[in-house]
Amino acid sequence: MLAALLLAPAAPALAQPSASRATVPAVDAGSDAGVAGTAAPNRDTARARRKSNRLLVKRVAAVLARTRGLDSSRILIRAADGTVTLSGTVTDNVQIPLAVNAAQQVTGVTAVRNQLRIGTQIE
Repeated sequence: MLAALLLAPAAPALAQPSASRATVPAVDAGSDAGVAGTAAPNRDTARARRKSNRLLVKRVAAVLARTRGLDSSRILIRAADGTVTLSGTVTDNVQIPLAVNAAQQVTGVTAVRNQLRIGTQIE
């Protein structure tokens, strides 16, 4: 009975399906909500996913910077579980396929979302 009263507030959170980019709620160290041992693995998994995404962004940025004919200085890169999103502006329409093709060649990239626009560079 006591356990049911202590876990009742946590039941709705435990019953919700997890989203691929959901954040893990913080667990108070004094509460019994983390007793089951699920908070630490979820936190570790989310931390590992964020680290993997950051590394993928760095690898894509390095490849874009080395791509001949591409000015990557105004390209923003985001990564989520292997999907890379390129946004920002490039100076001409030749650079868009250069950026997309270069990003697709990076190990770990499963898909590339192109949100690049052609724009002028402000100096």
